[in-house]
Amino acid sequence: MKIKEIAELANVSIGTVDRVLHNRGRVAKDKEELIRKIIKENGYTRNIFGSRLSISKNYVFLVIMPKLDQDSHYWEMSARGIEKALNELKLYKVSVRYMYYDRYSVLSQKRVFSKALDADVDGILLAPIDTDVVLDFINKLSGKIPYILFDSELPDTQARCFIGQDSFQSGVVAAKLMSLLIKDEASSIAIITIADDIHIRNRAEGFRSFFSGNDLIYIKTVTLDRITSINTNQFL
Repeated sequence: MKIKEIAELANVSIGTVDRVLHNRGRVAKDKEELIRKIIKENGYTRNIFGSRLSISKNYVFLVIMPKLDQDSHYWEMSARGIEKALNELKLYKVSVRYMYYDRYSVLSQKRVFSKALDADVDGILLAPIDTDVVLDFINKLSGKIPYILFDSELPDTQARCFIGQDSFQSGVVAAKLMSLLIKDEASSIAIITIADDIHIRNRAEGFRSFFSGNDLIYIKTVTLDRITSINTNQFL
């Protein structure tokens, strides 16, 4: 059993369990007895990752993402998840810095990425929007700083991992749901997308792939410019 699970069973913080495990600091006697009972009955598995962090330097991670109020506050969900993870890692000397960019402005993205190149951090968590701008930034990193992509995946990069959904399959699922709503007779479907958004482009491709070979379905793609995208977003 891991330290987090012990803390949940005992209804205490991770820090309290840590103090009991290492016999340091003050812990209420009843809580200490409960924690030791849980450990005795379930065992304790040491977190090797956490142990390595705890005996080393402070780790600073940089999060680069769109402004939180954009896309109907969509990005606030990601920020809340990051803060939740940060709270769980506080014991291991981990902190986070944020850089926000205007997702509808290439210039804003370039400015933020330029500043990020000079940031003294141990890793970067990046939400890519404009493919060309992001790839240019990644190439300039030259392997100096490890990075992880989230929300949108970019192929052929050296990202340590990607956290998010499969955009192509999301489009396939959307098409399946659409097929339940349209009639068997010939139908026209409009896909309204935003220019340069790779995850939306992948969703559109997945959507079209589902109807490929169906001559009764006509799909038209409408790409909004950035100004139209901003105005539309204000009403969502």
